[in-house]
Amino acid sequence: MPAERLQKVLASAGVASRRASEALIAEGRVTVDGKVAKVGDQVDPERSIITVDGRVIGGAGVLAYLLLHKPMGVASTVRDAHVRDFDVTVLTDGCAAFSPPVHDTAIAALRPVCRLATVAEAMGEIRQG
Repeated sequence: MPAERLQKVLASAGVASRRASEALIAEGRVTVDGKVAKVGDQVDPERSIITVDGRVIGGAGVLAYLLLHKPMGVASTVRDAHVRDFDVTVLTDGCAAFSPPVHDTAIAALRPVCRLATVAEAMGEIRQG
């Protein structure tokens, strides 16, 4: 994707209007690939890691797909017509689908809705019964 002005990318991602995005950049609250951005910087929204106040911002139209292995007979929902309680645990290691920053951001976004554990932690709990 060709480079675009940073404030346009922020506005397209729904962070703020272009003018308000310029103010965020001028205040030093925006980084691109770990460096403090300047008003007028050009970025590639598909390749650059853009953060505002430490939160990673996806470019316009950027989608992330998560893959879940679901064996036959295993429930894959946290809502149930029979009102059974489900504990949701997401394994935080062993994923090679994304770069480390994208993986870490996706895992952090899941924290409010599930329990996070490593494979070793989950296996230890299963063994203890």
